[in-house]
Amino acid sequence: MNNFHDLITFGDLRREEDEYVVPLTIDATHDVFDGHFPQHPVLPGVVTMEVLRRALELATQQKLRLSTAANIKFLGMIDPRATPEMVMRFSVTDSDDGLKVKASLRAAGDDSIVFKQQATFHVY
Repeated sequence: MNNFHDLITFGDLRREEDEYVVPLTIDATHDVFDGHFPQHPVLPGVVTMEVLRRALELATQQKLRLSTAANIKFLGMIDPRATPEMVMRFSVTDSDDGLKVKASLRAAGDDSIVFKQQATFHVY
């Protein structure tokens, strides 16, 4: 069985104006797709949320946990065979409540957003 952390490969994180941008590559041969779903792989929503947390940890160089998710929208399915290259964009604002994050995910080279989330993360 493949390691969960082998499912997504992160490219070079960069800063563009007021947001972070990180390219991602999904391993379409990963074992997670054997069950989600056989012959019709779809990236699980919880994995998409975990990708955001890991990208945020890369940007902040801190271990983080999700504390509140005010708004989560799954706007399209991600078939790793059709769109293995994705781009996550997110902005981070430090507040008394924690790190406020607004994020989106889209296929590389496509403006169609497939995932959006507004959330608060805390250092642990």
